[in-house]
Formats: sequence, structure tokens, C-alpha cells
Amino acid sequence: MKRAIVFALILFAAFLFCEEGQEFREEVRISYVIYEGFYLGEAEAKENIELMKSFDFKGLKIVKKKVAGQIKFGIKVGETDSYTKKTAIVKKLKQNRFGALVYQKKRTVKIPITAKEKAKKKEEADPEQVKKKKTKALNTKLQRRNKLKKAGLIKKDKRKIPVESFVSAGLAVALGGVSYMFYSQADDHYSDYMDASDPSELLGMWDGVKVNEERFKVYMAASISLGVFSVYQMIWGGKVRPDHTSPFALGLSKRRHTACLSLKLTY
Repeated sequence: MKRAIVFALILFAAFLFCEEGQEFREEVRISYVIYEGFYLGEAEAKENIELMKSFDFKGLKIVKKKVAGQIKFGIKVGETDSYTKKTAIVKKLKQNRFGALVYQKKRTVKIPITAKEKAKKKEEADPEQVKKKKTKALNTKLQRRNKLKKAGLIKKDKRKIPVESFVSAGLAVALGGVSYMFYSQADDHYSDYMDASDPSELLGMWDGVKVNEERFKVYMAASISLGVFSVYQMIWGGKVRPDHTSPFALGLSKRRHTACLSLKLTY
């Protein structure tokens, strides 16, 4: 027994010694606890939690909390460290006519500083070292560019905007118009949903909102992708590659009795 106590004391002393030698940095972490609402009785909270489950809310639980000096029963929807996720949960609650109460929790955690972080901090504290590092990086970049020039891999040429850029820009605008149409339809369905009073009609109207919202997202994503592609082609598409070929080629190809628009990507 005595040996075990002595061994435990030695381990404790070693742990304290390591803690003293180890450096830490403090970081404040924020989390969000989201509730639907607080009720005076547990029965009322249970009744409301069943209604929320019918709208596909998951992970719900009833908790006791002191609110304004009074014990109440609340429906806890979830807890997250992500501000984006918190916003999405609150938005979903409000869309389905539920309340949203958010409590912010802060906690300070100690994070051990690694040897690499210590070396970087020491280097940043010395202006001379920072200057040397930047100069070395710049010289390396210039040397690489000079080698490419000598090898004839970098050539100046007149800039011209490829036809693919105009085609993709036109498609981006067209798909943007279609996505706006679905957005308007989703907004109209949502207005009808908010004005409806018959419970039998609510789910059908809500389905209409979700379907048009998904279509809007798909077409908007396609429009943005084509827009980015168009901008890329305008800026870099006209540059001459070492083999004097364009990374993208747009053309017509014939398959049986049908003409198809083809896009070739060279990398």
C-alpha cells in the first residue's frame, strides 16, 4: 500500500513538473444553446415537443431551467459551436411557426503551444529573420520565372477572349433567370403557407415551398459555376500555353442524327 502511495506521489510530481515546463495559450470558445420555448408545466412542453417531431425536428429533449427566477420547462433543440448551423436551426424553427431562444455559452480552454509554434513566434519577433525569409522567397520565384523564359515556356501574345466565355456567360444569365422563377414560386407558396389556417393544407403547402427551394438552389449553383467559368476564361483563357493550345475547347459534335455541344478540358 505504501509503495502504491509513493508511486502515485511521484507520478503527480512528474505531472506538475511537465505542466510547469509546458506553455499554453488561452482560447475563448463560444457555443450556442437553442431552445424552442419555456413553459410553466411539463405537460404543455410534452405536447409541443410532439408537434415539433411531426415537422422532422430530431434530438429534442425537455429540460428544466430557471427563467426570471422561476423554474420552467424548455424544449432544447440543440447546441452547436457553429454560427452558421445556429442560424440555420433558428431559421427552420421560425419557418415552422416555432419560437427560437438562443443562449450563448463562453468557455476558456488551454491549448498547449507546440515547438513549431514557439520557433515561428521567435522568428516573427526578429524583423531581420522575416526580411531574409521574404527576400529568399522572392529570389526563388524570380529565378524560376527566368528559367521558364529561357526555355521559351513563357511567351507574350495578344489577349483575346475565347468564345467559351461568352457562351458560358449567356448560359449563366439564363439559368439565373430560371432560378429566380423558382425562388418566386417558393416565396408565393410560403406566403400561402403562412396565411393558411387549415392544418390539412399546411404540409402540402410546405412541400411546395421545399420543392421550389431545392430547384432554386440547383439552378443557382449551376448559374454561379458557369459565371465563375466565364470570368476564368476572360482573365486566363486567352493566355498561350507552352504547347500553344487552349485548356478549354468548345465545339459541335455529331452523334447519329443529333448535333451536340461539346466541351473539352485539357490539363
